[in-house]
Amino acid sequence: MKKKKFFNLLLKAYSKYGVLIAPEGTDSTFGQNGYPVQMPSEFNFVLTNGEYAPIMVSNVRAKFVSEQMKLLIEQYIPEDYPLEFIATDVKSELLGNRLYYLVHFTTVFDVIDLEHSRKFSPTNITIPVLCYEKVKDLDFFTTTARSEGMIVSDALMKEMKKKHFEVGFEFVEWKSI
Repeated sequence: MKKKKFFNLLLKAYSKYGVLIAPEGTDSTFGQNGYPVQMPSEFNFVLTNGEYAPIMVSNVRAKFVSEQMKLLIEQYIPEDYPLEFIATDVKSELLGNRLYYLVHFTTVFDVIDLEHSRKFSPTNITIPVLCYEKVKDLDFFTTTARSEGMIVSDALMKEMKKKHFEVGFEFVEWKSI
């Protein structure tokens, strides 16, 4: 049986796709994985500097997905998975308003093989290596409390590319042992 591969989603430089700007006063840790999310009423993001995409970044590190991307991810996770999609309105005078979903993992996955990862210091990993036994049954996960980390399996990556949902991002393979 072929060994599953995993890829980190990284924002492409100079993408034509925009950034979602949080309301003024939003804490930079908003949407931090592993912690509860407090969503005030009338909490809207604004699209700036580009177009809508299936996956959107924000000025507070959180990532958001479109309804179509959400539905694709849901096909790759079990019902009781520690992930929630929190609906939020995104405003754009130029392109119209749309509904997006904050991607929020309710737990951080302990899947890094510390022995084989390259470190800058004992606590600062520069090139992570995944523990294959811990990730072999996963298709979508995070390895960090920071909201911007999203790892996808090769199967999910192929579906994203097939549906053109990877726009604005590149896939960087992470080694697993």
